[in-house]
Amino acid sequence: MKTFKFTNTEQPNFVLLDEEKIETKRLCETYSDYGQIFGCYDAGCYSPDNSASDYNTEDEESHVECNVYEYHDGHNWVSLIVGINPLSEQGGDLMEVDEDLDCEILEHYDRAEWGEWSQGYCNGKTEKYEFIKSQWQGDFGYADVNII
Repeated sequence: MKTFKFTNTEQPNFVLLDEEKIETKRLCETYSDYGQIFGCYDAGCYSPDNSASDYNTEDEESHVECNVYEYHDGHNWVSLIVGINPLSEQGGDLMEVDEDLDCEILEHYDRAEWGEWSQGYCNGKTEKYEFIKSQWQGDFGYADVNII
């Protein structure tokens, strides 16, 4: 288990994930917003020198790789880019936290006082963090983590 920070502020602060499920894939093989494979054309695998009629020639392909965490949200497959997004060279969806913060959050997770499961959720708290486990199909980590 490892701690990752969401780059999207609409999400909780952190999420605990199984880091062994993060894999390196070609960007064109990841899933877009609606569960469709991104594809070489949208990922920019082809040289801009190719015309629209011959963009399928493999001689001009350049595949970009990225680290990705994938899960099924109950409707579609979802790809979350971990680290830098190769298309924008900005942060992806998730960023690893430094080792000290990771150790601190995992230590708090291990000693959190957990409540009962209610409506698919179970909360655990320490003096510094709140952990939320979920049984809902769209939630993908071991727990979401909020700073109290």
